[in-house]
Amino acid sequence: MTGGRHPPPGDRPVPVAEQMCLADQIKAADESYRRRGELLGGTAGFGPRIERRFAVSDSYELEWRLSRGLFVEAERSPDLYSEGVLHGRRAIELQSDGVEGNFWTGVNLALKAQTTRGLKGAVALLEARRSLRRACDIREAYHGAGPLRVIGRLEHKSPRLLGGSVARSSSYYRRALAIAPTNSVTLVYAAELEIDRGESLKAASLLEAVLSLPIDPDWEFENIRDKTLAKSMLKRLGKHSDDAG
Repeated sequence: MTGGRHPPPGDRPVPVAEQMCLADQIKAADESYRRRGELLGGTAGFGPRIERRFAVSDSYELEWRLSRGLFVEAERSPDLYSEGVLHGRRAIELQSDGVEGNFWTGVNLALKAQTTRGLKGAVALLEARRSLRRACDIREAYHGAGPLRVIGRLEHKSPRLLGGSVARSSSYYRRALAIAPTNSVTLVYAAELEIDRGESLKAASLLEAVLSLPIDPDWEFENIRDKTLAKSMLKRLGKHSDDAG
């Protein structure tokens, strides 16, 4: 049929050769994220930065992975958060009910807001909250209760004028830890909140929990980083753990 309306990008048939290329791109994006500790730890061998090779595509599975990868790269180059948002928004265009697209868009927006002053930073923060709430509605358990963890962090660190709330932050962290009680990132975030609330004993308990955790191969970089951070925070609190972690 000619002259009819073109199908949405995500519904278009993909030639076999292009499918193979797409599969390779997705595999490379997953491998880059798996090796994130090499990039963030400053060691050699991270490999080519796949995110810089491709413009926006018609693949939801690739777009959210590119958004995730750019979040990692942007920890060293904050200007890349905007590119992470770009790929995340494209993922949402392709599949609005996909938790991955909404989550990684929200993560990039939240961190972009931290590094952007004025009105643009405020707009990024508000959009981040919307994306993360949408991710919570879709599947709050995703990525170790990531949507709950990140929106909890956003509520903790946002000024009251822009909707920040320590009480809501605490509620989000409790929900996240009920789902993923051994997630070291959530435990550290929750401990930082308790310190700000003047609850040093609660904070110390959360930090001791971090030190007692075994290393999860899927979260090795974060676990090692968070154990080091927990020791430092306990020392500042005047607490000392016998666990070498």
